[in-house]
Amino acid sequence: MKEAMFYKKIEGKKLVCELCPHRCIIEEGRVGRCGVRQNVGGTLITKNYGIVSALNIDPIEKKPFYHFYPGKEVLSIGSIGCNMSCAYCQNYEIAKEFKGIPTKEYTYEDILRNFKGFGVAFTYNEPTVWYEFMVDVAHLAKCSSKKTMMISNGLIEREPLLELTPCIDAFSIDLKGFTEEIYSKLGGTLEGVKDTLKVIVGRKKHLEIEFLLVPELNDDRKTFIKMVKWIKDELGSNVVLHINGYYPSYKLKTPATGKKLLIEFHELAKKYLNYVYIGNAGIDIDTVCSCGNLLIQRDGWNVEMVGLSEDGSCNKCGEKVVET
Repeated sequence: MKEAMFYKKIEGKKLVCELCPHRCIIEEGRVGRCGVRQNVGGTLITKNYGIVSALNIDPIEKKPFYHFYPGKEVLSIGSIGCNMSCAYCQNYEIAKEFKGIPTKEYTYEDILRNFKGFGVAFTYNEPTVWYEFMVDVAHLAKCSSKKTMMISNGLIEREPLLELTPCIDAFSIDLKGFTEEIYSKLGGTLEGVKDTLKVIVGRKKHLEIEFLLVPELNDDRKTFIKMVKWIKDELGSNVVLHINGYYPSYKLKTPATGKKLLIEFHELAKKYLNYVYIGNAGIDIDTVCSCGNLLIQRDGWNVEMVGLSEDGSCNKCGEKVVET
């Protein structure tokens, strides 16, 4: 355990956590909505500092990052806790229930001491609620010339996000829908996530967006078109969008997303965005430059560079497409 960042005392030993938009008011002995930030005697403590629930070597495409150093492998690490409450959570054992998966305690030096790979990705649970340990690992990784990645729901306040961006190279943000009604059901706020996306782009960090297409939740076509138009207008038409298939999990038993629906939404998004992919459905989509030149052929997590220059530019028109 370690004292948390971003909180203040409000009355007696009562605290308000200022890490995410929930701004939980936490009484002594209680935890916030994330389940891992606790008021201990008037001090906010991070219960999951150094607690690792999963540590694996993964293809970077699995995160998913398709335009950030394609073909590389990364160290994926996660902890416990989450500041949202999605009924379809794929990692609910570590995100919400904290059971069923063993954890191990590490120092931040332990994480990278014996790892000689390309970079480290904070993933599995919500990295925001692992903020202090993530920052310590990320700083050490940057000192070792490794790349750093954060896979997140984007629910984080502006100040901690601004302090985080210098040590994170790439963000994969899950945009779960485009109405406050949807976010209310999932325990979040759309405006907070939109602000996060704009800060990331404003800081010129690599950004890829995930959209899990859940039937009967966020499959309204008009709302989806509104979302991709917003991405184009506010973030840019070259921001990568991954439209992922949903499968029943945790508390939600709605039937899985059909491939026909995923393909339909892909075609809708392609009218506004240059780089749109389908995930979690066995559908491989190659990376093609806006000029029509084939850049990367994809077969699952395997990739073959066919039309890229060494700096990640299209070898036909010269447009910068991927980070390499």
